[in-house]
Amino acid sequence: MNDLGWTPVLNGEIYCSPRCGGCCTKAAHDRAQEQAAALCATLGAGWMPRVWENLGWYCEAVKGNCRISPPRWRSDRYMLMWNFPILAKDNKVPQIVSHGDDPLEMLGQARQDARTWIARIEAELAIISEGE
Repeated sequence: MNDLGWTPVLNGEIYCSPRCGGCCTKAAHDRAQEQAAALCATLGAGWMPRVWENLGWYCEAVKGNCRISPPRWRSDRYMLMWNFPILAKDNKVPQIVSHGDDPLEMLGQARQDARTWIARIEAELAIISEGE
């Protein structure tokens, strides 16, 4: 299968895909891999590292539809994005997004936010189901 030039090529210190053209470095790639592995170890079982290139090397930890990114060059905080595509309607995907200093605290808060949604939905369902 043709990857259309998106496979990184090592050329000295540069480790970059021909189509990227960002002169991404092998050191940045390795740092992203280490950062993703460390984040997954912090978060616990089932979290998988994801590393990609886009005018630089980036990483995140992924579990289900939840993604947590370590601090990047634009921010000194972690970012959590948890999408719920099974609830999507009209291409509007409900999601929980947060930024913080501690990925475990963020994950705990995201779980609580999801439980709050579920409780509110169940309460509303009970109201409209009365008398059935």
